[in-house]
Amino acid sequence: AQIYWLFWGYSHIFSCHICGVAFSADQINTCHFHPLSPSHDDPGIYPCCGQAVDHTFEISYTIPSGCKTKYHSIADQDIPEHEVLQRQAQIILAAAAKQHQGGILQQQKEKQPQQNSTVEKQQI
Repeated sequence: AQIYWLFWGYSHIFSCHICGVAFSADQINTCHFHPLSPSHDDPGIYPCCGQAVDHTFEISYTIPSGCKTKYHSIADQDIPEHEVLQRQAQIILAAAAKQHQGGILQQQKEKQPQQNSTVEKQQI
């Protein structure tokens, strides 16, 4: 079951209406944000972490900056996959975490019987 949810998480892409990032379901908990807005005293610095405010308004395909993370907020909540993700998020995250630690797929590989991998050369 863990392999199924691992691949389900890798293969289902959603869009976050808060940060604007497209993310796979196994990344549901990676919405980056700053809990405090830049202060009026120093408008170029986030007071929560001291990071400089990026004033460039270029279109970027990188992860937005932020010193904290939370769950993404899915833009299109009417799709059936959204309901599945809500029910299975913890299982998907656990499977992804285990895989990142070298887990699930390696364990499955070790369970498979060893096959003779030598290839015989044929005479022509």
